[in-house]
Amino acid sequence: KADNHKKLTGSLSENKIRLIGLRKYTGGNSVEKILGYCDRNHLPCNQWNPDDIGLIVFTSGTTGKNKAVMLTHKNMCSNLFLSFYLAGQYYLSRASNKYSTVAVLPVHHLLQFTTGVQCPIYVGCPICIGRGKRYLTQSIKQFQPSILILVPSVIEMIRKKIWAEARLNNRESKLIRAMRISDFFRKIGIDLRYFLFSDIHKVLGGNLRTIIS
Repeated sequence: KADNHKKLTGSLSENKIRLIGLRKYTGGNSVEKILGYCDRNHLPCNQWNPDDIGLIVFTSGTTGKNKAVMLTHKNMCSNLFLSFYLAGQYYLSRASNKYSTVAVLPVHHLLQFTTGVQCPIYVGCPICIGRGKRYLTQSIKQFQPSILILVPSVIEMIRKKIWAEARLNNRESKLIRAMRISDFFRKIGIDLRYFLFSDIHKVLGGNLRTIIS
């Protein structure tokens, strides 16, 4: 570790980048100790302009060429409040005293960063760190999330797996019939999905309220 740290500081020095170890100066790396150190030493708090660039994210370019996207502080706050307005109620699902989300997408993915990181932190919802899309099923069973942030391709993967399991167990016609019954009763304000699709719900952790994409 010492050798790696030396190489890193040497590389940064060559590029005139200063590396400051907070633990060395504050006596710890917890938020409380760092804030306490700043308060005792009367360190100024910079005032940011809402229109200043706060984040530059590289995107692979789903709808065009790959590029660097510049987001202002105002952009990120707007994303946070919109995410809370649309998804906050699902993070706070306490039907079984279990409410959490699993970070499946990379944190640098804007949907994950805003709706899957900023929003749950804002409402105080635990964020469980999964091992990626490959281990999605195991992560869901382990953490039993109340909400998932997924891209359409992952949702399609889950859908195909559900239908494949239904065909394998000769339950495809039963699943189709359950969907028709559910659609009929939902039209008159009765939600039977947790009852009709209990087996699927258990596979998805048993506490899932919604999926945002």
